[in-house]
Amino acid sequence: MARSGITQELLDKLCEYANEMLNRMTEKISIFPDDVKSIVKHFYDYATTDEERLSWLEIMFIECILAASILNPRNCGIIPPTFYMDPILNFPLSLLAQIMRLVLHPTHIKVRYPNINSDNITKLPLQTFLMSIISDISNVEFQGPKLTDLLPLLGIHYILLLLSLPDVYLLADAVKNIPNPDPYILKDAQNIPTDEPIAFEFFRFDVW
Repeated sequence: MARSGITQELLDKLCEYANEMLNRMTEKISIFPDDVKSIVKHFYDYATTDEERLSWLEIMFIECILAASILNPRNCGIIPPTFYMDPILNFPLSLLAQIMRLVLHPTHIKVRYPNINSDNITKLPLQTFLMSIISDISNVEFQGPKLTDLLPLLGIHYILLLLSLPDVYLLADAVKNIPNPDPYILKDAQNIPTDEPIAFEFFRFDVW
């Protein structure tokens, strides 16, 4: 038995699920939304080293999409709002999300699970999948009406967005670090102290 009740059997079983999940997503990458691919590739292209590029892919997909979907399947539309999910599943789902976060960080795995054989984690094809996201979008063309075209027809001339404080800090930090940012946006981003620690726990939310 390892820390927090994690067993080798449980870890190996979750790695099987993670491996199947990644393989299926890679096979179906052609139906991955082109607009999301473009956003991810935008950050990827602005990175200056291979390490930074992979790090941006990891942040954009793992933290913003995959981990959130695993931890909150109802909120992300994976299961119906009326579906009852046994609370006993919270622990393995949380561990599955943690496994995905650790795949590209073998030294962190050894620290977090020192008494567990973590070879199955490092073998997961996460990097292959992440690279497939930005591999085939050189000529993306968006079809159909755009939101900016529809809003004036509805008499709406602005859009309200609800962003959490961590979201604002992430966007501000990204603007500060990309080459040739928009001066108007950069002016506001520079007023946000992204290099100072903030107690984000106060701003956490569980249900919108």
